[in-house]
Amino acid sequence: MTTRAAEQVDEWESRPFTDGYEQLRTLADQSFSGAVTTGRATLYMIEGTAVDILDGTITDFEDATGTVHKAPTPALPLLAVMQERGDEVRAKYYSEETALQEVDRKLSEGGFTGHVELSENVLSGDYYVVYQAGKSMSVAFLGESGQLANGDEAFERADDEVGIYEVRPVDIDPIELPDPPAAETNSTSGDDEDRPTGDESAETDPSRADDTDSGASDPSQDDDESETDDRTRRDERPRDTGDSSSSEATDDPPSSGTVESASSSEAIDDPPSSGTPEGRDRTVSAEPRQETKQTTRERRHEDDSARREEATGGATSTALERRTIPSVDPDRTWTPDGETADDSRHEQHPETDAARQATSARRQPDRQHAEHGGQPDRQRAASSDAGAEIADLEARIEELEASRSELRTERDELQAELKQVRQERDDLQEEVQRLRTEVADLEDRLEAADEPAADDSQLSQSSTMGPSLTPREAIAGTNLFVRYGSRSDATLSSAHDGEVDAAAVDANLSLEHHTEFDDSEATVEGEPFESFLQETIHYRFVEWLVHELLYEIRDTGHRKALEDLYDAIPKIDRVQLAGTVTVDGDEATPQEESFDVVVRDRMGNPLVVTNLDDSRTATTEEMMTGLVTAATRAGEAHERLAGAVFVTSSFFEPDALKTAAEATGGGILSRDKRESFVRLSRKGGFHLCLVESRDGGFHLSVPEL
Repeated sequence: MTTRAAEQVDEWESRPFTDGYEQLRTLADQSFSGAVTTGRATLYMIEGTAVDILDGTITDFEDATGTVHKAPTPALPLLAVMQERGDEVRAKYYSEETALQEVDRKLSEGGFTGHVELSENVLSGDYYVVYQAGKSMSVAFLGESGQLANGDEAFERADDEVGIYEVRPVDIDPIELPDPPAAETNSTSGDDEDRPTGDESAETDPSRADDTDSGASDPSQDDDESETDDRTRRDERPRDTGDSSSSEATDDPPSSGTVESASSSEAIDDPPSSGTPEGRDRTVSAEPRQETKQTTRERRHEDDSARREEATGGATSTALERRTIPSVDPDRTWTPDGETADDSRHEQHPETDAARQATSARRQPDRQHAEHGGQPDRQRAASSDAGAEIADLEARIEELEASRSELRTERDELQAELKQVRQERDDLQEEVQRLRTEVADLEDRLEAADEPAADDSQLSQSSTMGPSLTPREAIAGTNLFVRYGSRSDATLSSAHDGEVDAAAVDANLSLEHHTEFDDSEATVEGEPFESFLQETIHYRFVEWLVHELLYEIRDTGHRKALEDLYDAIPKIDRVQLAGTVTVDGDEATPQEESFDVVVRDRMGNPLVVTNLDDSRTATTEEMMTGLVTAATRAGEAHERLAGAVFVTSSFFEPDALKTAAEATGGGILSRDKRESFVRLSRKGGFHLCLVESRDGGFHLSVPEL
């Protein structure tokens, strides 16, 4: 059963929310993880980043009041968003075949965003691993109480569990928090006195910083000219940088609008308002002149920040820029420990390094050409090599895309073939079941024919004592009825509504039997019929069904999860042993499915169908498939069918449990609050229950109560 994180928000630590956008900004600065609610709208935050709003928009929080809910772990708000947004199931795995640890490694390496859910047919709890760009956090809800576990403990518990888990991709699009009004007034000021000039313009405009720091050198420039004079001339250039950009576009390989000279600290504190993701990954050149200019820009940036802070009462533009919601790009986003994952800026990319080296080489003064004769030729060769490498990579990309297309076609063909094979398997299993039933009937007839003929005295005694029956004959000719001493006293219906207890109902309820033969003197293999009947697994199962199951469901809090079955129990009127259910055809040639027990209402509609395995061997996958197939056909023909039950006196093989799990899982079924439910239509279906019979009692093992 899926645990919905969004339904537990009210249980988190809470405090009032009163200041609208301003308080949202404060929560962002505090790296808050949790939810903020106002009216119907709920905003979720992880480490200060607003990741989604459910049932509302950001405007609902302007000057709003409500409640701040602090999450016990940052994984919970992200899980809540992903559960609401993630309907797609990319893959399903059985933990005994594919370990969770193996899938976790692949998802992390692939930069996956979404979550893994392990809750289907898992008795100890619900387990989740949430991923954002490959970064993962684990959380679990243990036992009936839903005790919370997170981190390594939650993951290790999930990795040790046996069950089916799903991989669900989810797109996360962080929400940018609006600026406070004071910041907006400051940012739209049009006074010429506040407009930056010279180096200040380069400081606030990444494109102008690129022109200022990495512009082409004048070949006729004097070798002894100081760096200060060179910077002064750059500051005196016209602010229109069109010529410089055009020159760099001719000399340098395309940089996708990146800012090569931006320092790593600026990339974190002041996220660029434009440019490509590759631009954020560029590293800083190590040339001494660029380090000096960087120091100068940082000092001036600090002076500008101080002046803006004084003018706005402390709300500087830099501080506001730091509150900007980061991209979902895995290289510039939050990590589970709250730090910005921007380490990829320091990685070395072959194409980028080669292009930057070629650009730097072309900007060396001509005097270096005189001192190091032939160096420009080597630089042109390096640029040519970089271009060839880029061409090779593009060709490789085309090859991989073609290969991917071929693999997808092959996958679709294999899936179609698998579907056909499964259909053939189901048809063969039905044929095997039919043949087995026919063989059993023939064996009974042969056994009856081999019995020695009774003499006249025996025949006379038999006519006096009543018929002698085989167990199969006795069961097939018997029906059970649920009857009450008085309908005005305690009944299953009043117990269903919680008005009476089990003892009162048991005192008023009885199971009566009706046979197609004279049972007063009948014997079954020498035993009186009535004592034989009460010892059969058929009769004991029906007793448990009407005397105990309703109270077990009610007292364990599973009324909603097993609602269809719970509502059907008070409607039981007749129980047919070794019965059949009509599934198709007309009155002349009806098609039927056979079951060991068929529970019906007063009008004869089947409510519960049951197969029994009273042997000491384990219940197999084939047996489970036979019940699921027959019950599905019965449910499609009779919409009131509420349950299909398999009872074993031994245990269920793993393949049998897997078959049951596949029948009750998949698609949007995992979002259904009904447990172990086989969906036949949008709202219709039946509960598939697995029961173990030991020491004369019965225990519902799937779903676990």
